[in-house]
Amino acid sequence: MEITRTYISISGFQVYWYGFLIGLGVLAAVLTAARREKLLGIRSETALTLALIVVPTGLIGARLYYVLMHLEYYDSLKDVLSVRDGGLAIYGGLLLGALSGIVAAKIRKQDALRLCDMAFPCVALAQAIGRWGNFLNEEAYGVEIGVKGLQFFPAAVKIAGVWHAAAFFYESVWCLTIHLLICVLPTRKWFLRRGEGFLGYLVLYAFERCAVEGLRTDSLYLGPARVSQLLSALILAACCAYLIRRMNAGKALWAAFFVSSLPLILSASALLPMWVLYVSLPVVFALCVFAWLKTRREGAEE
Repeated sequence: MEITRTYISISGFQVYWYGFLIGLGVLAAVLTAARREKLLGIRSETALTLALIVVPTGLIGARLYYVLMHLEYYDSLKDVLSVRDGGLAIYGGLLLGALSGIVAAKIRKQDALRLCDMAFPCVALAQAIGRWGNFLNEEAYGVEIGVKGLQFFPAAVKIAGVWHAAAFFYESVWCLTIHLLICVLPTRKWFLRRGEGFLGYLVLYAFERCAVEGLRTDSLYLGPARVSQLLSALILAACCAYLIRRMNAGKALWAAFFVSSLPLILSASALLPMWVLYVSLPVVFALCVFAWLKTRREGAEE
């Protein structure tokens, strides 16, 4: 048996830690989702059945998303299928996995939105675990940290002798926070209404990913724009618009939304300087929180 930073070899067969941690994350997500079934009024064993559909399609989506952004690297179908060489993108997995789950819910005549409430906060736990695979692979790190006082883990991570922002760690902690926030607080009657768990995940993850993506040095690009950052900005803006609409807001709040969300999207599209994004992002997030709390006080069903 041989154990290295990236894999464990048993009789010549290599098991990569990255794949192991992804598998561990998936298992944790399925088990915690199963615990949420009764709480959300979902029939038992739904989480396991859903996982058998969503996990394979999610992995396919994650691979396709990455490959489409790097077509110049792949010369054959064999290269595309060689996932052991790396190349998975979480947003691709979320998008195709969610689509397959929704289709399955419709076929089984189940409430797709309620299934999203059950699944997505648990997906955040899988993300929190899986990000440590990036640490072992020495990837998903951020810009170089030149300030001596910040050259320590977890503020930074040392890669090839150089200190970088520990972007993988920031996201891991945030995703764990999302999971705990949505899956623990329901004991106090939060995030139990239809759609709240799913919406909470979207807002919280999009906010974090939009911010942290700007620090990374290995982002996927579409032209000059970081794809995941732009997608996160669009998701956050869409959630904000939905929440404001639900609370029947006046013109002043809609004006605040447009004044903050438009610069956010334009800067994520690389049409405005990056500092604009970091000014507008917390404003859009604050509007989401305000509108959500307002709708809860008014008794609106999410």
